[in-house]
Amino acid sequence: GQKVAAKARQLRCENDPRLRIEYGNFLSVLTGKERQKSSHIEVSNMYGSIPPPNDSLWDKMRKEGWKVDLKERSRTTGKEKAVDDQLMIDANTTAEQMK
Repeated sequence: GQKVAAKARQLRCENDPRLRIEYGNFLSVLTGKERQKSSHIEVSNMYGSIPPPNDSLWDKMRKEGWKVDLKERSRTTGKEKAVDDQLMIDANTTAEQMK
């Protein structure tokens, strides 16, 4: 988000700190009753790295019926390789099941 915004605005910095997503509100948009009426989503999955203990977003998502899959970041690179791998495994499994 912030990197894309900075690049799109041709800023000299790597990230545009003005772009902030309030994920609690974002979740409300994704799970709102109006959205549910017009949606044919059968499964909702969310992937990410293990958050700090005071982060309530993932618990809210679980309560809304999302499958939440959290992985540790790589200790050597700090990247979310395990998250990417699990997302691809689940996407391939779902695609195979839909054939």
